[in-house]
Amino acid sequence: FFCFSIAMRHRHGTTSGGEASANQAASAGEAKLLTKRDWSKWNRRFWTTWAMIGGLLVLVAMGHFAVAALVFVCQVMIFTEIVTLGHVLSKEQQLPGFRFLYWYWFVAALFFMYGRQLLEVFPDDFVDSLGMGFAVRRHSFFSFVVYILGVVGFVLSLKKGHYKYQFTMFAWVHLTVFLVVIQSSFLMYNLFEGMIWLVFPALLIVTNDVMAYFFGFFWGKTPLIKLSPKKTWEGFIGASFCTLIGGFVYPLVMARFQLLVCPKHDLTWAHPTCDVEYVFKPEPYELPSDVVSVLSMVGMSSWGTVNIMPIQWHGVIIAIFSSVIAPFGGFFASGFKRGFQIKDFGNVIPGHGGVTDRMDCQILNGMFVYVYYQTFIATVTEVSNVVTSFARLSLADQWVAMEQMQDILKSNTNQ
Repeated sequence: FFCFSIAMRHRHGTTSGGEASANQAASAGEAKLLTKRDWSKWNRRFWTTWAMIGGLLVLVAMGHFAVAALVFVCQVMIFTEIVTLGHVLSKEQQLPGFRFLYWYWFVAALFFMYGRQLLEVFPDDFVDSLGMGFAVRRHSFFSFVVYILGVVGFVLSLKKGHYKYQFTMFAWVHLTVFLVVIQSSFLMYNLFEGMIWLVFPALLIVTNDVMAYFFGFFWGKTPLIKLSPKKTWEGFIGASFCTLIGGFVYPLVMARFQLLVCPKHDLTWAHPTCDVEYVFKPEPYELPSDVVSVLSMVGMSSWGTVNIMPIQWHGVIIAIFSSVIAPFGGFFASGFKRGFQIKDFGNVIPGHGGVTDRMDCQILNGMFVYVYYQTFIATVTEVSNVVTSFARLSLADQWVAMEQMQDILKSNTNQ
């Protein structure tokens, strides 16, 4: 689609950009040929895109630990890019040690989120093997202590003549921690519940972006939102339709690989194996009689029943969010950049800008997938949570729990 679109654009001499802007719509298709600079930008963006896709595929093949390392690196880089926007270097030089507090709160937020994950996702023997059992089991208390020490350090760092700047940065860093560290940490939760819950939503976002470019290029005329003038309703609707198809079809392929569907409860390089959960097992669905009649007319009478995995229905719902709501993460970032009068958050990725520019929709989408999974899927399938909680009880309490569970079983059996 990318190559074909560029070829058509060069052939017909249309304006550059995947989606028509408001000015393009007003000019009724005035044309200009692509310049050497346009082609240089395109080539750089094209090759870096495929480099990122190839790199991600390599990391996925390596396993959960490699992908977890990627998520962590993205968190660090996004935090760096956003906090850097608020720096006033002349004042920073007069406040020795103040920038240290930024990273202190960043690390404190990581401890709060990942300590919680170690407590909820990983078994006790694995946590003990890391030498973190004592701290993790008292995670809430230590998180509180770490945060309070940061507040004390901030108050002690206050310097006359810089109060307004220091309190502004205090609020800035806290907002950044919430928007970046806490939200993006849900990507890590999704990863260890099964890599598919991270890779599949990310693939939907990529599909939505690519198809928005494609439909916007050929048919885009109606501006979608002022924050992003190049976005059009035609691109938005076309991309949403294709993303819905992807939400139903992608799981059909991805569910075949245990590397993607099995949960992971350690940080080793070994690929997980498991008994596949019910969401990845096909279930028979009978088609409506009218549809069967039409299929019979074309010699497809055997299609009266089709096998569909539950994750395909869940995938459609995730695709709706990915195509309709997740783009507002990008619009939010666009408004943010306009407020600071910058084009991109950084320049670490040639042709794309910063890491934040590529992750704005992914973070919002990842948080939705976490909430959706925990609400509609994990509550049905995760018996391991009960077993994990049972294992943490003392021996005496375990016997009491066993007696109560036996009473429950007897009561349900009699009913």
